[in-house]
Amino acid sequence: MSNLGKSSVQDAQVLQEATDWLLASQEGALDPIAEKKFSEWLAASEQHMRAFNKLSETWDMMTLLEMSSETVYQPEQAKWYKALALKLSALKEAAWPALVPARMFASLAATVLLVTVLFPSNEEKLEPTGQDYSLRLKTRVGEQSTTVIADGSSLNLNTDTELTTHFTKALRRVKLVKGEVEFNVIANAERPFVINVGSYTVTVLGTVFVIKKNGADIQVLVTAGTVTVQKASGAEDGAIVLSAGETGSAYDNQPFDAMGKFNPERTLAWTKGLLIFDETPLADVAREMNRYDDRHILVRGPGVELIRISGVFRIDHIASALDAIIANNGLRVDYSDEKRLILHAD
Repeated sequence: MSNLGKSSVQDAQVLQEATDWLLASQEGALDPIAEKKFSEWLAASEQHMRAFNKLSETWDMMTLLEMSSETVYQPEQAKWYKALALKLSALKEAAWPALVPARMFASLAATVLLVTVLFPSNEEKLEPTGQDYSLRLKTRVGEQSTTVIADGSSLNLNTDTELTTHFTKALRRVKLVKGEVEFNVIANAERPFVINVGSYTVTVLGTVFVIKKNGADIQVLVTAGTVTVQKASGAEDGAIVLSAGETGSAYDNQPFDAMGKFNPERTLAWTKGLLIFDETPLADVAREMNRYDDRHILVRGPGVELIRISGVFRIDHIASALDAIIANNGLRVDYSDEKRLILHAD
């Protein structure tokens, strides 16, 4: 068999394994043994991670389309959902049917037809409503949610996040109060999309990016397109442009610094419901896990906070992730405080 043939077989096998894991996770919580095997499979290679992320993205798109059949949307949302349907349809026509179980695409044809009927093809006639409206979105600790707003843009809120929106005919404005949000902004040159975060504004026309606000710390990460970051006062001489794959940060009221490239698969793994650590100090692992659980993890003892942790863990299984870390590193847990878990060396 040629190298090309071997590669194709290997790709098909990886995609099938990713499909099996995705379907298993959607059918219910994995038991501890399966959870450990899943984490090991994800960590085994970047190809595994890419395949699982691709399938997860498709699954999420199908879920949104199913939701769309039960809701009446503004005209701008019609464009977004129709584009989503066409993207899924293109996936269906590609190599996926031979590799992915039929039940993942069983309702796709009907969904695409429904979207086409509800949202007719003469898109040039679909105009913004021009109505002013506001929303307040919030997630609790450990909760994540995705909201498609009336212009068709989507806001993916991570744990313990709060924001408000105010849309007018001329401007789309969001204020991030706290937390972390992935923005997927529908392009509209006549209605800029502006996010107020601390003393800064982030302005885009259409792109995909993440903003994180933790107290006074601000971070912007761009996965597609470009964004402009500047002081809310409007001074243009300090404006910084970030392109896809770039990140920048600031302590509130301090200069915003472009920090170069970042690893999106690890840094933005939360958008897939995952946490990925690569030789990460235990203290930092605990700090990240604490964002998703009301019961905080504390690390105590000489050298314990410096123990290096590597692995892929599901956000909705923090307890299982912690059990694996404890078992693999010979740690002891103090459960005496209901609000805290204290980790010690054995």
